[in-house]
Amino acid sequence: MSAEERSHGTVCCADPAAAELLSPDVEEIAERVGVEELTDIVAAAAGDESLRERTWVLLTEPPEGGSGIAGYANTNGDIADVARAALASR
Repeated sequence: MSAEERSHGTVCCADPAAAELLSPDVEEIAERVGVEELTDIVAAAAGDESLRERTWVLLTEPPEGGSGIAGYANTNGDIADVARAALASR
């Protein structure tokens, strides 16, 4: 698929997938993990290799306390600690 096809949305016919990665340091995560690996993870989790061609990856740098789980607002430091621990365990 060409960049032009991707940017103009001319390749379609099946439902797209989206993956969002929250990180206080988007550049570090993008360099270490990369959009390609995140796309691979989505396709593998769905068990559908064709999903690679329809997966949108969004790297997001949330504002301080801008995300949360179970009523707890995570700080950017909380998110960074979890991301670094996950990367270190690979």
